Amino acid sequence: MPFVDLTTGKIYGCEKGSRSWWHEKAHLIFDRSEYGTKIKYYHYFFTMLTIVILPFNLFITSWLLKIFTLICGLAVVTTYLIEEVWADWFAFKRTRHK
Repeated sequence: MPFVDLTTGKIYGCEKGSRSWWHEKAHLIFDRSEYGTKIKYYHYFFTMLTIVILPFNLFITSWLLKIFTLICGLAVVTTYLIEEVWADWFAFKRTRHK
C-alpha cells in the first residue's frame, strides 16, 4: 500500500513513475499549495467541530443539533474526498500518455 511521509517527502510502497507514485506525489504538491492549505484547514476545523458537538447529542434531544453534527461530518468527508480526487486527477494527467 503506497503512502507518503509529508514531513520528509518520501514515498513508500510503489515504484517511481507509476500512477500510485504520482498520486502520492500529488499529495505533497497539494499540501504545499494555497488551495491545499485551505482545504486542510477546513478539514481540521470541521473535524474538531464534529468532535466537540458530538457528545452533546447524547444528552440533548434536538434535531437541529443532530442535523448540524451531520452537516459537519459530511463536510469532513467532503474535504477528504476533495484532496483524494485532486490527487487522482493529477496522477491520471501525468500517466495518461504512457
